[in-house]
Formats: sequence, structure tokens, C-alpha cells
Amino acid sequence: MKVVRPGWLGHHDQNYQKQPIYSVDVSPDGSRLATGGLDGKVRVWATEMCTGAVPAEDGNDGLQIQTGIRATIPAHSGGVLCIKFSPDGRWLATGSDDKFLIIWERDDSAAATRRTFGDSDADGVMTEAWKVHKRLLGHENDIVDVAWAHDTSLLVTVSLDSHVIVWNASSGSFEKIRSLQHGSSVKGVVFDPAGKYFATASDDRTIRVWRTSDLGCEHVIDKPFKNSPISTYFRRLSWSPDGAHIGGPNAVNSPVRVISIINRGTWTHDISLVGHEGAIEVVRFNPIIFRKDGNNCTILAGAGADRTVSVWNTLSSKPVITLNGMAEQSIADLAWSPDGLALYIAGLDGSLTVCCFSAAEFGEAQGREANEEALSKYGAGRQGAILPESVEQLRLEDAGRVEKAQAVQSRVDAIMGGTDEASQQQNEKSSENEQIQAKASASSITASNGTAQSPAAAPMANETQTTSSASKIALATANATPANPVAPADPPVAAPAQAAAQPYVQKMTIVNGKKRVQPQLISSGGSSAGAGGAAGSGAGGSALQRGLAGAVISGQRQETVLSLPQLDISAPSYALPKGGMPTALQGAKRAATTTDNLDGHTDKRQANGLGGVSAIGSSEKPVWIRPAVVSPATEMAQVRLGVPQVKSLITFGRDGNAREVLEARNPEEAGPSQQTSGQLSQQQQHQQQIHQQQQPCKVSLLRGDKVDWHDYVASPVVLLAGTDSFYAAGCEDGGIIVWTHTGRRAVCELVTEAVACFLEARGDCLMAITSVGLVHVWDLRRRRATMPPVSVAPILDAASLSDDKLSRGPAITQASVTSAGSPILTLNNGDGYVYNTDMHVWQRVSQVWWSVTSHYWNGANSLLPPSLDDVHDPSLPAQSNPDPQPALPRRPGLLSLVERRTNEETSRHGKGRLLQRVVKQASRREGFESLESRASLAHLEHRLCAAVLLDSPAEYVGALLTFARRIAEDADLNKVAELCTELFGPRTHLSKSSVWEPEVLGISKHKLLRKCLVVMGKFRGVQRLTTQYMDLLDMEEDGGGDGRDRTQDAMSLA
Repeated sequence: MKVVRPGWLGHHDQNYQKQPIYSVDVSPDGSRLATGGLDGKVRVWATEMCTGAVPAEDGNDGLQIQTGIRATIPAHSGGVLCIKFSPDGRWLATGSDDKFLIIWERDDSAAATRRTFGDSDADGVMTEAWKVHKRLLGHENDIVDVAWAHDTSLLVTVSLDSHVIVWNASSGSFEKIRSLQHGSSVKGVVFDPAGKYFATASDDRTIRVWRTSDLGCEHVIDKPFKNSPISTYFRRLSWSPDGAHIGGPNAVNSPVRVISIINRGTWTHDISLVGHEGAIEVVRFNPIIFRKDGNNCTILAGAGADRTVSVWNTLSSKPVITLNGMAEQSIADLAWSPDGLALYIAGLDGSLTVCCFSAAEFGEAQGREANEEALSKYGAGRQGAILPESVEQLRLEDAGRVEKAQAVQSRVDAIMGGTDEASQQQNEKSSENEQIQAKASASSITASNGTAQSPAAAPMANETQTTSSASKIALATANATPANPVAPADPPVAAPAQAAAQPYVQKMTIVNGKKRVQPQLISSGGSSAGAGGAAGSGAGGSALQRGLAGAVISGQRQETVLSLPQLDISAPSYALPKGGMPTALQGAKRAATTTDNLDGHTDKRQANGLGGVSAIGSSEKPVWIRPAVVSPATEMAQVRLGVPQVKSLITFGRDGNAREVLEARNPEEAGPSQQTSGQLSQQQQHQQQIHQQQQPCKVSLLRGDKVDWHDYVASPVVLLAGTDSFYAAGCEDGGIIVWTHTGRRAVCELVTEAVACFLEARGDCLMAITSVGLVHVWDLRRRRATMPPVSVAPILDAASLSDDKLSRGPAITQASVTSAGSPILTLNNGDGYVYNTDMHVWQRVSQVWWSVTSHYWNGANSLLPPSLDDVHDPSLPAQSNPDPQPALPRRPGLLSLVERRTNEETSRHGKGRLLQRVVKQASRREGFESLESRASLAHLEHRLCAAVLLDSPAEYVGALLTFARRIAEDADLNKVAELCTELFGPRTHLSKSSVWEPEVLGISKHKLLRKCLVVMGKFRGVQRLTTQYMDLLDMEEDGGGDGRDRTQDAMSLA
């Protein structure tokens, strides 16, 4: 052994007096030594100079060789108490008594020779520069120790404030995950090399072992430390490289100060290392496993207040060597080199001593493979280091894999129009094989009392297995599909009915692990006409192609179209310009354009109020007459909206009924005289206006080319609306007239306070928004209002306060109503609102904030479940069609529609990129690192509430399953327990006044809970809780009486 103590190595003040060194650490590559001292600086040294490997006379630059300094970092305003390199060597974490934790990163682009104020020439030439990556504030007192997880995913700091803070270091954001607590000051922390635990030592005379999976306390060790002194400033413990032992400092065995060796798993302490007269403050295991006399051993070093360093190995009851007087004051820290042959000793007297050992003293180094082999029995090196604890957890994982595979297959079927019997049989076989393999794995784990015999025998809870299962099913489908389907050159004379009924499966290949479906031309099925062409498309085309073939025969378009599922909401009225209601005061700046839909008819809704083609097929265009007359009494109203213009022709056509059109013709002429206003006196002009207002408006319903019925209205008509139950017209005088489909007046004229700006209808409900901002909704079948008149002033005021700069006023751009009578409004700032008729308040269901911060915004359609058959209550009436229909693409729900309107308004006003830049800049600020992550979770929670408000079961189930998966990934046991408890039902400790409904949106909560448990069961961090609730569900379905009483036990797991 060789002892080296460089005189130039240390921390000095302005008078070149040595300052105490509190912490020391060596980089993973062994080239750098970092020290932290009382001067508040971090110094980085070249290890080859510290150990004397490079003599002074061998260097070109005498000053640099003399000092070996690489960098001096003015880190903190107080003493640097702890310092630690990350295992990958990228980061350097430092903690100080100024309560700050700083994460440093080497800056290769900066100038390397810069110095700080007060540095003397003796500090040498700086060859490196380090910059601050994150400055974290979480503790309220001195940070005395820090530790990295061995995969650099977590960072743990301990402080004199009795708290242990866990930071997320996986993405470089270093956001705070959780704060744990001891009974007194915490002075040491170390990570398990297997990655399952970390341990902390405190002045409450305990060592606590914490799980990394859920950050719960695994065990509390207190017996060896009952009489330990609390006067020491550090309790730096260490974990052996094979993961089998913890070295606990400051332990006491009767009156003797010892190092307590704690066994992993049982957490017993049978071995005490005696060799010190004072308190032991630091223990460090050598990172290398050595082999001596045919046996593997680990090396341990301890030091403390007696200024003595003792080195032990696990093969001997006596120390390998004892070094006395290694410092003039207490020894604060120890650090081993990565090769295990150099020990760095830092003292409070400012000295730093290096002990260089030879290979013969410790034995033969076994290398990294020996460490991995020793740690493999504890689960190290496996993805998802949490091992299953029971067979039920494995079965829950298997159910989750099968569930996801079936969901993937159903989506593939929807795209390809179905699968053949061979693919289905292959899928069933693959699912059975997975179940058999899972049961075999469960049996092997059960036989070994919960410990996997080999890495291959223990199934892992990660996404790789799930993805591979889905890939197997997709690949089986591709193998069962003909590789090159060739259409016959000539159509068959008589195709069998069974062959015509078989669906065509598109070719699917897998490229770089991704499924690729061959595109298919949707056409009439070839140039052959008549029966031959139809038979050819039926035998060789897909289900969607056969459906279109029935609508297109011999180049002539028929009336039959595909009936896609309709949303329970009125189509938006296009009586207004795209800019919103206020722009109607100035008129549209672009001419109206007409578009053709699938069956060739003009879109009547776009012609509503803006003119267009009449129902009888003429090219008549409407003529602008004048703006609608507004009562002077409305000038003092709180809200004033623009009113539609009075035009000569207004048409309205209902969706799904292209041949039935309602039209209103307002009078254009002022009377028999065709004189202009300049040729008339003022009195004559007044009489002309009165005469014009007295002329009636003709309202007609046309079916095809014939007039079915007509009626006359005294006041000019400005808006039209209708459903399968009624037609309605909004008049200039504020009246609303309602007819049945036969032309009979359904109710007496509805009189509102002002002319209507919006007139929307859905089902039996009719909604009108007047020019003074009042919303009316009536249920015409029951002859009652679904809610009292409500003003839009609150949402307009909220929109006007959202911008702090001069901009256009808020405007209503789109308005709709559901069949339940709930109004849905979208403003020009992108926000979507729904009026809650139960709470009597407007609620915001969509806003631009979610579109730029949430990860789940653009995937709105992906949140829809493939089917509600598995979760829908069978007691409710079925909504299925007895005639089987081909699989069609699913439309988004009401919530997705409102969010799509938000996207339209955001892109129209160009706010998207600006808000994205604002969010990115905010996420870089200190304390806002988790902005997007937390906003995404909040958006999922918001979607759950909005889906219930909009009565959208499919979107609720999709958002619920996504939310369950997210909180299970985050291992948030509190939210998992809350979700499971809410879906399971009342517990014994709930008050009697609590109300719990067994269904939500017509779906059984127990069935939803079962689906959520299957989704969350793949994540082993929450498997204890999910298996407990799965057992409770099984007992509830079996009629067990103590299922609800045992829920309290499940809650205690959180």
C-alpha cells in the first residue's frame, strides 16, 4: 500500500489557509476527483495527479502538473456538504447549507481558462468549465447527503430538516416526486445496486429502507443504533456491490462503537465490526467484488471522529489494515476509485489523503460480470425491477395482455373490414399459448417461494411483452391472409352466395416492427357494368367497397348512402360568418360558396341565411333587403349580439333527408310603385316601409320538386331550423313559429325579448339565442322549458378578461344543442362551454390551454374504446341493429367535437404556435419542470368530468381507462385507491348521508372497475392494491357479505 498526500490538493481561503473538506467523490471513468469544502466551491482534480501516477517533471506545463486542478466552480453561498457524480458521468450533484441542490453539467463549448474572483495563481490553469443545469430548492435546512440510482433515474437528497426528497432524474427535468420524513435530522442515504430499495440514516437512531417502486417504507432498523450519539454531523452508510449487505455507521454494541452489517431481506444485524474508539461517521463499500483463496469477497472501509480508517473484507473477522492519524481532525468522507485500488480520505482539517492498494492485498478483481451475476437474484438488470408477489398478480398481467391484444385485433378488423376464420383461429391459439406460458411461469415462481429461478422464468411487467403479443396476433393475421390477391380477369357467370358473403382481407405486412396495411382503391369495382360488375365487386371488394358499389351503378349516382353514426347534437348553423356573431353587423367579406356532399345535393345548412340553391333546383340567388330591425329598448341591455340580415330567400335542409327542404321567401318590393327612394318624399318612404312590413312571408316545405305545404308569416323570417319532429322559423319581431311535418302549427307563437341570432334544433328540443344574449331551450314534445332563460354574459366576460392586450371583442362562433336540451357554445377564443341545467352554471369543457399543454389532446379519437359491449349493463335496452352492417370508422364523441372546434378557432386566429412557445418557456423555469406532465393528467381528469356532463359514455370509458393506465404508470397509490374506491362502492367508514350510484352513464361501475384493474394490473407498483380489489369484486359477484367490509384493508395499502 502507498499513501499519498499532495500538499497542493485542498480548499484554501484568501490567506491560503486550508478549509475543511466535507465531501469527495470520483467520476465513473476514474479520471476526475470532485471535492466540496467550507469555502462554498467545488473543485475538480485530475486523479492521475492525486495518486502520483504522473510525476511533476513529465508535464509540459509545470503549473498545471503541480496542482492537477481541472476546474474551480463557485457553487454555493455556503459550505458544500455533499457531492456526487451520476453513474453515467453526465451530471454532478452538490448540496450545501444554503439549502440549494445544484445539478452541474460539463460545458465543452465554454472557455476553459476562466477564473473566479479571489482565485490565486496557485490554483493552477483550469482545463474544464461546468455550467448549472438545474438549481433545486426543496429542503428547509442543510443538505448533508445525496445519492443517485444506479440507472440515473432517481436522485435522493437528505437534510437536517428531517425530510428525504426524491427527484425524477430520468428525463433531466429533476422534478420533485415525493417528500419522505424521519423523526429527526437525516444524515445519510445510499441506493441498492439492484435498484429495488434505498436506505436513509437519521438522528432518530434508525435506518429506514424505502422501496423505489412506490416509495413506501419496507423496514425500520433501530436496534443497533438505540444508544448511538447524535453529535455526529454525518451518518453516511453504504450498500455492498453484491447487494447482500448494508454497512451502518454510528452503531453501538454495548459500550463499543462499531459498524453494523445489516443483511438484505431479513434486515437482521448479526455482525458488528469493532475497530474504532470514536463515533463512525462514514462507511464505504468497495465497488469491486474480489476473489481471494477461492472465495468471492467484498471490501469495506470505515472512518470517523477518531481519525482512523479501517479496511475490512467479508472473509476475515479482523481488519485488513488499520490506518491511524490519517487527519488532524475528524474524517468526513471516503471514496473508492472505480477500479477499487485507491481510497480517497477527506478530513475536516482540509487534508485529502490517497491510499493506493495493490491487487495482491485484496485479491483478484472479478469485473462487472460478477456484480451483475450477484445482483441478478435480486432482480437487477430486468426491466420493471419489481417482481410479482403472487400468482394472482401474474394472472392479472396475463388478462391485461389478452385485453390489449383483443383491442388491437378489433381495430385491425375495423380497418380491413373483418378477418377470416383462419386468422381468428390463429389468434385464439396464440392467446391460449400465452395463457399456458403465464400459468407455467406462475407455477415456477410459486414453487420457489416468490423468487424467480432465472431471468427468463419471471415475466416482466413492461410494454415489450404487450407489444410482442399484439405483434404476434397481427403477424398471424397477415400469415392467414393471401399474400397476393388477384382479381379475376372476367367476372364469373354465377358467383356462389357464400363466396360473395366472405369479406376481403387487405394485405398487411410488418416493416421495422410497424404494421403496414396495403391501400385499397374504393371504386365501382371495374369497368364491367350491370350484374357482372356488381358480382365482381361483391366477390373481390371489401365491405366498404361493396356498400359504395350499391350506390354507384353504371356511372349514375343513386340516393343510397352509407349511414354513419350520428352525434346527439345539432349541426352548427352557418347563418353567420366564420368570424362569429359580431361580424354580422358589417357583413361577410367573402361571397358564399356551396359545397357538394356525398349524394350530390347542395349543403342546405350552408345556404341557411347566406343564400344558395333553392329546393326546386333553380339557380336563384337571395337578395339582401336590409338589416333586421332591433327594438330600441335593447340598447340598454348588458349583452348585444349582432343580428342576421333579412334576405329574399332562406333555405334549410335536414341532415340525412336530402329531398326535403324548408324555404322562406321574404317580400322584396315595397308595393305596386317601383320608384326609387330618391323620387319619393319622406312621408312616402315612411308609408313604403310600413307597407313592406305588412306584407307576409311565405314559408314552404318542398319534397323533391313538389310543394308539400306552405304557410304565411306576418313578420320577415331570418332563421330556419328543424328536426324529425318539427320545423321552426325565427322572425324579425322576436317570434318563433313551430310547425309539424304536415304543416300544422304545433304550439302558439313563442315570443322572445329580441330577434334570434341562433336557432338550433335536435330531437324534441329547440334552442334560440337572442340578440340580448339570452339562451332559451324548450322541449316541444313536453311543452316545457328545459332550463330558465340564461345569459351568455358570464362566458363573454370571462373571454374578454383572458387577453391583456387590445383585441377584438369575444364572439359566439358556433352554437349547438343536444337532444337532452344542453346548449353547447364555442367562442372565437377557442373555449367551449356547456350549461349545466342541474347546477345552473356555465362550465368550460374545452380551452386552448389543454391543446398546447396536454399530451392527450390530439389523441382524442384514440381515447375511445373499441366497443362498449364488455362494460355496458345488460339490463339496459340494446342499441344494436338487427341487420348486420359492415364495420365503419368510428366518429368522435361530443367532447371530441367541441375540442375540434377549439382547434379550428385556434388555427384561425394563429394562437397555437404562440401558446406553445409560452408553455415551453414556462416549463424551463425553476419549479415548472412538471408543467406538461401535470397538465396532461389534469386534462384526463377534466375529460372524465366533461364526458359525464355531455352524456358521452364512449368518451368516458376511453378517458377512464387512459387515466387508470396513467396513474398506474406513475405508481400513484393514492389516486389508484381513490379511483377503485369510487367505482367499487360505499365502505363501512362512510357516513350514512353519502350517496353512491351503481352506474355512471348507464354503465355498471363494477364492470368499469374490472376493466380498470386489468389495465392497471400490468404495473407492478400498484399490483398489491389492484389484486386486493379484484378479490373484492370476485367476492361481491359471488354474493360474499364481507366484500365491502374488507375495502378498508385495501385502502390501508395506499
